[in-house]
Amino acid sequence: MMLDDLFSARFADGGRGPDEYDCFGLFEELCRRRGTPISPETTPTQVQAKDAAIQSAIGRGEWQRLETPEPGCAVVFVVVPPFATHMGMVLDDGLTFIHIRKGSNVSVERLASSRWCQRIAGFYRHV
Repeated sequence: MMLDDLFSARFADGGRGPDEYDCFGLFEELCRRRGTPISPETTPTQVQAKDAAIQSAIGRGEWQRLETPEPGCAVVFVVVPPFATHMGMVLDDGLTFIHIRKGSNVSVERLASSRWCQRIAGFYRHV
């Protein structure tokens, strides 16, 4: 899957590409590129709304919780406790994920990094 064009994208609440994304929008674009499009989400901006949107996406029965990460699955994070407010996609190596967050461009980071490993709320596969 080609990702190079995504790294110049900037963060914007509600961004759905191609030049601006939020974490939901980037995840939707990555799913589309993998050939597994997901249904469009709303564009929540408040912490509780983001948590509700993530939980809704997971709870619609379209998602299966995984014990360990697998390529292409969603990784959900609790950045502002107690809410799950951030998500990314696990890459093919199963060790890194791609995401975008406020104040940065699209980036790839290690799941085991000290910044992210304690914030992982779960891994989910679209079924």
